[in-house]
Amino acid sequence: VEAALAAGVRHFDCASIYRNEAAVGAALHAALASGRVARRELYVTSKLWPSDHARVREACLGSLRALRLDRLDLYLLHWPPSDDGSLERLWRCMESLAAEGLATSIGVCNCSARRLDALFALRPAVAPAVNQVEVHPGWRNEATLAACAARGVHVTAYAPLGRALGAGAGASLLNEPVVREAAAQLGGTPAQALLRWAIARGCSVVPKSSSRARIEENARSLR
Repeated sequence: VEAALAAGVRHFDCASIYRNEAAVGAALHAALASGRVARRELYVTSKLWPSDHARVREACLGSLRALRLDRLDLYLLHWPPSDDGSLERLWRCMESLAAEGLATSIGVCNCSARRLDALFALRPAVAPAVNQVEVHPGWRNEATLAACAARGVHVTAYAPLGRALGAGAGASLLNEPVVREAAAQLGGTPAQALLRWAIARGCSVVPKSSSRARIEENARSLR
């Protein structure tokens, strides 16, 4: 987190299931206390895991405590339920968080075009601001991107470099010849080429890395 802040990163993607909230919160608290960054410069996201669907407000407050914040910039429903009744109940709870000021914006993750249509059919008082889904050249997810564009929902691309090897469909794309060729033409690295590909499609990106050099490399592609 310190390396990311130093590199100019201001968007921090968290989730209770990632178990990264406390570490991110400690680093952000130190940076805010020292005056290195202002709260208005940061964009902090966390997510509601399915096991917490019966305790939405409590889960959000738990994330806020771990992050040492009084509000989230964005709180996401990590996996929308498959039945419309549960989806409606959960979304009304999410809307309550926004009304209370615990989250500036609310949204969804892993929401297909069909489930997005189901959500909008509920006539939400607060529409989802963001849908965070897997997007990269190996999984373009074009139907979901089109549905989000039609609804005015911003897309954040996770796994923008492709899935890690062994993690299922869409392995890492960093060594793909076409990616390396594009990187050479752009005068950058394969990772930078992949991030620029997603950004060119109107997505924000949340690449993961624990390497200071890679964090700095990724950050340069976002400028």
